[in-house]
Amino acid sequence: MSDYIPEILRVIRDQIMKYKNPLAIKMSSCTDTCSGDICRENCETIMYTGCLYTTMGIVEKIGFMLSKVTKNPASDLSIKLFKKFMGPGGKLAAKFRNKEFDIIPRKAMEILKRIGVNAVCLDEEPYNGALLYDLGFHEELIKYGEYLRDFFKSKGVKKIILIDPHSYDVFMNFYKKEIKDFDFEILNIIDLINKAIDEGKIKLKSDELKTVTYHDPCNYSKSTERRIIEEPRRIIRSIEGLDLREPEYTKNFSECCGGPLEFIFHELSSEIAEMRVNELLATGAEKIITACPICSINFRRVLKKEKNKVMDIIDLVYESMER
Repeated sequence: MSDYIPEILRVIRDQIMKYKNPLAIKMSSCTDTCSGDICRENCETIMYTGCLYTTMGIVEKIGFMLSKVTKNPASDLSIKLFKKFMGPGGKLAAKFRNKEFDIIPRKAMEILKRIGVNAVCLDEEPYNGALLYDLGFHEELIKYGEYLRDFFKSKGVKKIILIDPHSYDVFMNFYKKEIKDFDFEILNIIDLINKAIDEGKIKLKSDELKTVTYHDPCNYSKSTERRIIEEPRRIIRSIEGLDLREPEYTKNFSECCGGPLEFIFHELSSEIAEMRVNELLATGAEKIITACPICSINFRRVLKKEKNKVMDIIDLVYESMER
């Protein structure tokens, strides 16, 4: 069976297994924007980004390279080019850090502080393993889940707050079920924000932004287990002065953003993203809100100069908090 795996997928798999990141960037790069909330040991409650915002921010910046590689992903030249960017230590990839995405985990931590949740970031953070899950590398995913279990336990972690749908999906629907002693308490920042709203710990108001539409990430809206559909909408509707407009295809019928195909079929991913963006903008909303960094980069890529029309829900909450 392994003979039929495209070489580019083997490279991605091997990068994750060896460097704990598909771009081979250093694990410390995934938490270096977390300000002073860094912990090295006895880190009971952590906010874990899955290194997804840092990784996908870089992916957006190197889109020009991915488009060349994926035109003929089986060619030796494409593989060499991909390996050059994603080589040992991810030194070249790391030069393409994306400040717009890097700052989102810091904003998430500020939100947690505001609502009274005490959490820290680890001094280094391995990738969440979601691509192994998405690409069907089952044996490797088992080994990776065991590595994550041992890594978190070595840091004294007992409770993990997740801030993106891919981490939440693979943690709840795979690691918790398939990895022995993966017994951490898993929380989602969406739930914590909603709880804080219900308890009156946070009030949200939009002064300039008036209309938004919400895109449901597949890993939230189409899960075989718990589906997180109404919870983001409750947050948005709680923001004073903001009107939520639903697209034609929404909630569990929401169409895909085109990711994470951008690693393999860049043009196809862009075509899917463009169709979805057109549906979302047909609502007449000023901004597209999503809770997934993969969705964000795919939409931003097709919007190009108008990419600021896409906003992460963490950004939205942070900007709407009463100062």
